[in-house]
Amino acid sequence: MHFYVYVDCKTTGCKERQILHHDEFDPSDSEACTMAVIPSSWEAQCSACRQTHRYSVDDVLDYPSDEAPPPGFCNKF
Repeated sequence: MHFYVYVDCKTTGCKERQILHHDEFDPSDSEACTMAVIPSSWEAQCSACRQTHRYSVDDVLDYPSDEAPPPGFCNKF
């Protein structure tokens, strides 16, 4: 199982999701999943609309998935 930490673009109408961190974990082990060390705030440019936005930990979302990240994916934090 894979665990993703992400933010959604803040531009109205843009549906881009920026993956910040990925971990693999065993769903039967509740202690196995660790959250990324996320800074209190940062700026990021959307790869779709090219707008730059300021994000904070309040903007961070997460989800589990069976899908692995794409080849070459690197954690941002």
